[in-house]
Amino acid sequence: SLSWTPNDRIVYTSRSSGNVDIWIMNSDGSNQKKLTDDPFSESFLSVTHDGRFVVFTSNRSGNISIWRMNIDGGNLKELTPQQRATIPTCSPDGKWVVYQAREKGGWCLWKISIDGGDPVRLTNEFSVWPSISPDGKQIACHYRGNDPQLRGIALIPFAGGQPRIVSQVSSDILRWTP
Repeated sequence: SLSWTPNDRIVYTSRSSGNVDIWIMNSDGSNQKKLTDDPFSESFLSVTHDGRFVVFTSNRSGNISIWRMNIDGGNLKELTPQQRATIPTCSPDGKWVVYQAREKGGWCLWKISIDGGDPVRLTNEFSVWPSISPDGKQIACHYRGNDPQLRGIALIPFAGGQPRIVSQVSSDILRWTP
């Protein structure tokens, strides 16, 4: 897992210390610094577009959930303590984190303020691997509705609403172009 910062640094996960921790380095590989140093596992990270925060998945609370920390590794905060949540991605305005959480019916998409609070459910049917558009208005994801015709890559309004299938092709990670 890796993510660019606005000042061309790279935040990434590594097992080099024997555990999956979060590191930061310059884009030329210099100034490597460990941001987390604990027995827990961190993964699926995303840096806010202003470079203030890193959000990531961790099992540090005994539950797989979304956490936020300052870009220097300080001020850890669990954003989704009541949910089994993973695959966070930050909105372009830095105010929201979109992620997938497992509920009784399976994985669905949610969003939560970068400061925490009450999560907002975005989908009601199987949805995974969210990717927010550069303008922050849409979320692309892998979607599997109850109707076999409603399966594939879908676009969902950022505010929530009905998914629109744009391709019945499936893959893992989705990314937007500028």
